[in-house]
Amino acid sequence: MMEITSYHLKLSSTAADLGELIMENIFPAGFEVRELSDGSFLYIGYSAAQLTEDKRGKESFTEISPVEKTEKTWCQLLDALKQHSSDLINSGGYLLRRQQDLEVDWVKSFQEKYREVYPAPGWVVLPPWRLEKFNRIRESSFSLKKIIIEPGTAFGTGTHASTALALKALTDIISEENSLAEITPLLDVGCGSGILSLAAARLGIKQITALDRDPEATANTRHNLSLNEAIRENSSFTILTADIRDYASEYTGPGFPLIVANCLAGILRDILPQLAELLVPKGRLVISGFQPFQEADIRSCLRREKLKVISRSQQEDWLSFILKNR
Repeated sequence: MMEITSYHLKLSSTAADLGELIMENIFPAGFEVRELSDGSFLYIGYSAAQLTEDKRGKESFTEISPVEKTEKTWCQLLDALKQHSSDLINSGGYLLRRQQDLEVDWVKSFQEKYREVYPAPGWVVLPPWRLEKFNRIRESSFSLKKIIIEPGTAFGTGTHASTALALKALTDIISEENSLAEITPLLDVGCGSGILSLAAARLGIKQITALDRDPEATANTRHNLSLNEAIRENSSFTILTADIRDYASEYTGPGFPLIVANCLAGILRDILPQLAELLVPKGRLVISGFQPFQEADIRSCLRREKLKVISRSQQEDWLSFILKNR
């Protein structure tokens, strides 16, 4: 039994998709969404960390109080809101608060509620404690491509549309390729939980570099790799904690014929020059994590880098492109 802290983020309806993305990044194991009587949305995430009481209270819809640097989840929320501050302010602002909740058996409650995810046709992502039961009760489980992901703080448990789009794009590219050697090695930029790297290995890619600037993400990727024994045995993984801009400036290899980057639009705009630089001639790049209103801006950046859009996919309010180096 332990006391948990709940984090409450209130947004207007016009920022609902952005709210889901922020909460998915910080609470990939799941969070609550409630539509309020005034038409706004309330997102609630939970943590078992012991935190101090929120000093800001509920006075202002747009104001956030100072917070101690050591409180990691709170700081992650503040950083995410700061990153998207202009979009949030234009949509009516936000309210952020936290509170201590009653003691609960957090682990038992979490594991009972968490279920497998089917992010794309033929795929299932599930936590390790569900694997045995899933194989026993799901007669057709043998025909599904399984990825085991321990829900943690890194992005990518398969629940978000941008991850599903990237997974489908990778599946299409690898399934259509006559020779896997032509699309090996693969670079996964912003690897998060490692789900896309694991999927690529599951589809037969033998050499994979997974890169993220967040050390917690790369630690999460390493842990999830350890849970997928069959995948780990058949492919070679290099997992790096680095900024793609630094990595590209120091890279001396022949380049990558296949790169995937599941990142937000602002990050994609910043790193497209490095992605294009690392992509071999006629190589393919999957980008995912941007929305229709950002498409024109992304396309403009792609033209500057001479990257051609050969496929466009949309799920909910999220987009992905398959690109080809000219």
